[in-house]
Amino acid sequence: EFFAGNVVIGTAGNGIDFSAYATSGNPSSNLLNDYEEGTWTPIVTGATNGAAVNYGMQVGGYTKIGRLVHTSCHVVLTNANNSGGVAISGNVTVAGLPFTPSNVNQGYATGIVSYDAAALPTSTDNSATVAATVIAHINKNNTAVSIKNCDGAASPSNLQVSELSADGGLIFTITYFV
Repeated sequence: EFFAGNVVIGTAGNGIDFSAYATSGNPSSNLLNDYEEGTWTPIVTGATNGAAVNYGMQVGGYTKIGRLVHTSCHVVLTNANNSGGVAISGNVTVAGLPFTPSNVNQGYATGIVSYDAAALPTSTDNSATVAATVIAHINKNNTAVSIKNCDGAASPSNLQVSELSADGGLIFTITYFV
């Protein structure tokens, strides 16, 4: 029982052991020995990178608990699409994740993207124009997040810089394993 202060584990590799509470399967580790909070700098890139990208906002945060990393991202571009010269073009990606995702299938992850002061891509569905669902997608062992347009096609397509307004912004959260 603790009434004041912090629990400090003074030896690297040690932590809180939950092995006595394992319920099934063959868990590889029941030791919680890593917790971290911090920031990261999201960098919007395209297939073609031209002049330096200017940001109205460029913020990323994360919480890492064991192998699980939960990230958030908010970027607003001020010259993404023919505004004072093309800064980038092609597929929209966000680089700079704080940790490299796992190189096994647990390294794949997906999150939903919302727009901040940007034109929404549209999709035609039953003769009506509707806003497409846009996702953030991480491939295993890759520190860049692909932004995908799910417009009802058989598979998602890469969101293009030209589909953002000149001051396009993206907001997303995504959780993945390292």
